[in-house]
Amino acid sequence: MKFLADENVDAGVVAYLRACGHDVAYAAETPARTNDALLLETAARERRTLIPFDRDFGELVFLRKIKTHGVIYIRSRDESLEAKIAVLSSVLDKAMKERIPLKEFFIVATEDKIRKRRR
Repeated sequence: MKFLADENVDAGVVAYLRACGHDVAYAAETPARTNDALLLETAARERRTLIPFDRDFGELVFLRKIKTHGVIYIRSRDESLEAKIAVLSSVLDKAMKERIPLKEFFIVATEDKIRKRRR
């Protein structure tokens, strides 16, 4: 799968995804800081599902109607790297098992729940 990780995503999460064989672009590895709207547009243009750890993207997608190629927003109560990876892993496992086309959804995931809403 192809992802774009927001700059606020732990580098360990990016390393985990890459180790699993995913193609991951990481905003923190680019020299210029970019705003959230431009990040969404970049992800859509490159056909990458965006992974942010902040909630600003819901407003951009649903109120400002910025096109996406899917968003997986992780809201882990436990801030440890292991917890964040576990939540993301559960989303990806569910998507694979249930053949959920990530590009069509804005997903909010916690330790207890995965909610998906068509964008």
